[in-house]
Amino acid sequence: SVDEVRLSLDVSANYILQQELKKALSLYKAKSAAGVVMNVHSGEVVALSSLPDLDPQRPFLQKDKARFDRISAGLFELGSVFKTVTMAMALEANKTTLDTKLDVTGPLKIGAHKINDYHGVKGELSVRDIFVRSSNIGTAKLALQMGTKAHRDFLNKLHLLEPMKTELGAMRSPQTVKRWGDVHSATISYGHGLSIAPLQFVSAIGALVNGGIYVRPTFLKRSEREAKLTGERVISVSTSEKIRKLLRANVTDRHGTARRAEVAPYRVGGKTGTANKVVKGKYSKTKVLTSFVGVFPAERPEYVVFVMLDEPQATKAAQGLTVAGMNAAPTTGRIISRLAPLFKMKPFYPVLNRVSLEK
Repeated sequence: SVDEVRLSLDVSANYILQQELKKALSLYKAKSAAGVVMNVHSGEVVALSSLPDLDPQRPFLQKDKARFDRISAGLFELGSVFKTVTMAMALEANKTTLDTKLDVTGPLKIGAHKINDYHGVKGELSVRDIFVRSSNIGTAKLALQMGTKAHRDFLNKLHLLEPMKTELGAMRSPQTVKRWGDVHSATISYGHGLSIAPLQFVSAIGALVNGGIYVRPTFLKRSEREAKLTGERVISVSTSEKIRKLLRANVTDRHGTARRAEVAPYRVGGKTGTANKVVKGKYSKTKVLTSFVGVFPAERPEYVVFVMLDEPQATKAAQGLTVAGMNAAPTTGRIISRLAPLFKMKPFYPVLNRVSLEK
């Protein structure tokens, strides 16, 4: 007899993901799009898509370099979505609190290098606002406070510096510098200088929001009980709760970069990432890779959704901008608005006060 193999992939969820990615390609005129949906407790990958994809009816297209699985087979500098990891590191080490204030007046000088913010702020910001406003300077300072060894150790703890294995086989090894100095810690803190497979990043985010347990992703059915038996604690329950609050604040705060990911009545948390692409060994000033990592429901996440767009254009749908908050974030919001009912998520409605009920 042949043993039954049950995949974790959900056909309906995969259809929704693929549809919305196709829509994003059209809306933002991107070269490619990719996304993944993962259960944060079991590690089950319930949906995965990379466009343009392979067409079994046209096998000759398999030689097209643009047609490959970007989620598990590609390596990318993901940009500011990586600040979520840096925040978790600083909070877990008790080096800071959400209310700690740091001077983010730019530029931040490290040797011959200068680090600036997209929207510069003079003076101090709390750690919470450093995340919400996506300050490179503030995030870099948090990483520098940790030191290079502690930084590397934390990324190793989240399995972000080693090749990951799934049922699809071994992924490519993450790429970063061999000699890791202060400037590398600073840039890696906000997602530049380290190239990883998106699925590897998504697995780390799952651990940061599920209560602190790292679970390796799987394409086979796996119960949450099975996952807990093989999982490993990487951060405390308290730090995980703070990360969830930060992700939610980034969607609800008026300065948040993820406001367009909100889809009432389902509560979303998330972080944007806009990374300048490396072209001929140099960072391009015009070509970007945008991404968004979203979790829902925000207070007790069950799923993480990751969306990535390659070279989106400044279209009317994106209000003439190419930043992730205008393309990857709303794309993720649309995906979540369709997945939540499919997964039988309970909508959140604010409780009416007693006076309103009596009227």
